[in-house]
Amino acid sequence: MPGAEDGFPAALPPDRIPWGDIGEGWLLVRYGPPHAAGVENRHGLLLIGPTDTTYFAAWWPTGERILDWSPDGGRVLSYREGALVVTDLREGTTVVVPDGLYGGVSHQWELPWARWARFTRPTGRDLVVRLVEWNQRARLEGLHTDGTRFAQLVDLDLVPLVPDDNWQTLGRGINDLTWLYAESGTEVVVTTTQGISLLANTGALIRHLDTPGIGCFLSRWWDQGSVLAACYEPDWVTSPCWGRGGIGPGGGRILWAVPLNGSPATRLTEVVTCDPETGSPEHWAAYTDAVRVDGALALESETCCECGSLLHFFAGDTVTAWDGYQGSPPCAPDLIGRRGDGLVVLDTMFDGEGQGFFGTVFQTGTDGTVLYPLTPFSPGDYGGVLQVLTTEQTVR
Repeated sequence: MPGAEDGFPAALPPDRIPWGDIGEGWLLVRYGPPHAAGVENRHGLLLIGPTDTTYFAAWWPTGERILDWSPDGGRVLSYREGALVVTDLREGTTVVVPDGLYGGVSHQWELPWARWARFTRPTGRDLVVRLVEWNQRARLEGLHTDGTRFAQLVDLDLVPLVPDDNWQTLGRGINDLTWLYAESGTEVVVTTTQGISLLANTGALIRHLDTPGIGCFLSRWWDQGSVLAACYEPDWVTSPCWGRGGIGPGGGRILWAVPLNGSPATRLTEVVTCDPETGSPEHWAAYTDAVRVDGALALESETCCECGSLLHFFAGDTVTAWDGYQGSPPCAPDLIGRRGDGLVVLDTMFDGEGQGFFGTVFQTGTDGTVLYPLTPFSPGDYGGVLQVLTTEQTVR
């Protein structure tokens, strides 16, 4: 059990965690102490309840990224030394998914990044895993934790958006295969280079859904009957603005609510066109995520520069940009989701002198007003919050 001398915030011990209460409004935080606390110190997992009570849940291997948090809050999925690992936080046990998940394919298949494996819904008993072969072929499989496959959801060749000699078509975000498991446990929404589809949890096609752009990826459930999708505008991809600035695909991505019943998608952000203003890097439209709370809308978008993302809050006719906290410039704010009547944002903070930086989680109002930090706001090079997750299903 770490304390302030170890560079951790004050927290109640694991035996005080009310496991049966974990659900909406709870946060799982992967926390790392600042370097000043000692380089040998391990990372830790914290649980923060709806009333802001903090609990220490477990020590965690330094540098190991969490892929998903189970719907019941008791287990985490991670990628460790070439294998998927399910850790039971209540029991302190781990299950290593056997190498059989590769199903006979060669080791050219890769599983290196987050969002390529997540728990099923609603119980989180099983896993869905994505395998990609050198950006040319992709598979999506349902797996039991003993490594056996119970469903092949997708198996296809990836198709670039524009000619093969354009290196920018190979970047992440173009050929992503993303998915969201329905809370019913019987259906899965998937995006591929062929569009958006609704599948049975066995892999059988139920129906093709409206695909309002190209290179779409899913972000989260928008409501019970639709998913949030970020798609490139077709005209933008074929315009001179595509790739302008030489960094990534170059904007032109907007957000849509896509109904599962097959009806037309609803556009949530403005149409983008290629002109001298929107084609410049500082004016790219590259939306990735959104959360709606009582009519207010928070929108996250990528940028071309050092910090990587922007966050804007729309409340009626008022638009407010996330601008950091207590004099620290905004840098890569991450829209986590809804919590109570407000929102949760993770951002990288600086110590004001450009010497140290650290991650902090904030509770905000729907208009972007920072209500208070949920984790300590104290400078510490490389310390603080490294990841924050909710039990809500999101694609990250």
